Amino acid sequence: MVTEDKYNVKVIEKAASILKCFTLENPEWNLAELSKEVQLNRSTVKRILKTLIYVGFLEYVEKERKYRLGPACIMLGSTVLNQLDLRKVASRHLQKLTEITQETSNIAIFNNNTALVIDRYNSPQEVRAISRIGSIAYLHATAGGKIFLADLSDEELEKYIDKGVIRYTENTHITRGEIFDDVAKIRAERLALDLREAYDDRSAAASPIYNFENKIIASISVVAPCPRFEQKFDKITSEVKNTAYNISKEMGYMGSF
Repeated sequence: MVTEDKYNVKVIEKAASILKCFTLENPEWNLAELSKEVQLNRSTVKRILKTLIYVGFLEYVEKERKYRLGPACIMLGSTVLNQLDLRKVASRHLQKLTEITQETSNIAIFNNNTALVIDRYNSPQEVRAISRIGSIAYLHATAGGKIFLADLSDEELEKYIDKGVIRYTENTHITRGEIFDDVAKIRAERLALDLREAYDDRSAAASPIYNFENKIIASISVVAPCPRFEQKFDKITSEVKNTAYNISKEMGYMGSF
């Protein structure tokens, strides 16, 4: 009985490893490719594929001689997606981020060319940056807002700049060159910085949160008084990126940071 159970577990593990090969980047595979990818012989892979087709998890495209995900996966995927709620998924990560950094953390969404805060955990320290749910910020001056700025097309970015950008402090980036430089770095590093740009006494770091379609759906940021932000710069930026990635994975994101 124990031997049979072990055999069943191994078969399920092999089937799971095959299913995990089907991603947005590689939605279709032939038998030889799958065999090489999962490092199993062709006869074993073919046997498992037949079973997965039978139960609806895969289908075979005769014309291309390739396999792809079947209707059963679509049904399961829809169920999972319906269960996903950004605030519910992100809440514990946000709280942990504040606990680790001891600074205020926020999640914001893109709303009418602004960043709208939908959840936050304020720092437990006496001197701190206070954040409020429902508060908004312009895209070019805050770390969380810059994430959405970098997600705009270059044409959309030009239109945003042409409407006029406000200088909040002497450090606010308002020229076309400064803003495009910011955007280029954010797109490359998945990290946005606000170094005394929105307020003279605070700085922030932010990273994007992606969904299952590899689209940015929110930004997560840590805001702190400038002296502490500078002291903990490496820790804050690292933790922000790690937290953004972990939330993104739970939202169905399959890429990397």
